[in-house]
Order: sequence, then structure tokens, then C-alpha cells
Amino acid sequence: MDQQEKNRFAERVAKILSLSNSGNEHEAAAAAAKAQELLSQYNLTMADVEGINHEDRERASLEPCRTRQTLERWAYTLAWYTSDAFDCGYYHSCDERTTVFVGVGADARVCCWTFEFLYRNLQKYARAYVKDLDPHSLLSDRERQILRRSFLVGATETVGSRLLCQKKKTPVTSKALVPVKQRLIDKVYAEAGVRRRRQRPVRIAEGAYQEGRRTGDSICLSTPVTEDSENIRLPR
Repeated sequence: MDQQEKNRFAERVAKILSLSNSGNEHEAAAAAAKAQELLSQYNLTMADVEGINHEDRERASLEPCRTRQTLERWAYTLAWYTSDAFDCGYYHSCDERTTVFVGVGADARVCCWTFEFLYRNLQKYARAYVKDLDPHSLLSDRERQILRRSFLVGATETVGSRLLCQKKKTPVTSKALVPVKQRLIDKVYAEAGVRRRRQRPVRIAEGAYQEGRRTGDSICLSTPVTEDSENIRLPR
């Protein structure tokens, strides 16, 4: 195959890949499968396709979730797990008090929706845990905060592991599309000047941590998603 013919097929794959950003999961899956078939059939790589610069007209989308000005460690961990599960990126905006998810097509919307659902529910379970502590134990406010935090860290780690197991069974993105999506996400990072912050170690109470891990096994990972993905709303 000469270079001209190779470029023609690479452009065809690039056009098909653009359909994989569709909010219609069936259309997106069909496009991804067809793109992989053509890559294999014509012995092309993603470098060949990216050379067409066809995807440069596509952009990753942003989905903000209202959180807090200062995000707790467990919430950062939850954001990491959730974004990984849906092949997205994320960053926290202190000024706007939001955690922003970056993804292609419907990925960011579903990722944000899932994070918000889990973020609220984990806090609800943590409040119940602290409330059920022995009222005669004479715990200080600081000690209760440590127990709450330890519970949330444990629950988040279990929930996060379950999310990644779910992704392994049913991947969100076909292998051929991963570098395409990541390039678009990295472009948003560069434009927004995103810088990762190193998380400081925190004190953990082992008993509360283990209770959180056990609770994380029973927490629902999401509410049912309807076919109308454009109108996904979190129940209040």
C-alpha cells in the first residue's frame, strides 16, 4: 500500500472514530468496532490516524460537580477512581468550589453523574456511622472527625475497586480509542493550566477504616441510567 492509499484509509478510520463520540452508546460502540476492524485490516496504527489531524476539530467536554472549596483526600480518591472507570480526567477548582470531569462524548457527563451520586451517598453513610457511635464514649470533635475521615477513606477504596472491576468486565472505551481520548483530555489540561497537587498523609483509625471498607461493599455504584442520556439527573 503506497502512502497516498494509506492516508486515504487512515482518514476513513478517523471519520469513523469521530462517530464514537456519539451520545448514542450503540452507535459509538459500532463505530469503535468498525475502526478497530479497519486498523487491523489495513495494518494501520493510531499514529497513522492521528497524522490526519481529523480529530483536532473535536474537543473534550467539561462537566462540573459542586463539591467544596477544599476537597478532602477521600473525595480526591473518589474522583480519581471514577474518572479512571469512565476514561476521563478531572481537576478541582477551589475558586468555583467544583470538581470538573473532562471526557469525550457522553463520558464526562456519566462520570460526573456517577461521582456526584457516590459523593453524596458516601457522606450520608459516614454521617450515619458517626451518629451511631457510643454517645457515652466522650469522643472529642477532632476524634469524631478522624473516625469519619477513616470511614470515608475505607469506603472509597472499596467502591473505587468495584468501579475498576466493573470497567475491566465492560470497558468504556475500545483499546484503539484510548490514545485518541487521552490526547483530547490532555489538550484541555494544557489549556486550563491544570497542575496536580500532592496529597498529604492523614491519620487513619483502623477500626473506622475497616468498617468503611465493609460498608463500601454494599453501596450501590449508581442509580439506573435511562436511555435518554441527555436528561440524566441525580435524584435529590
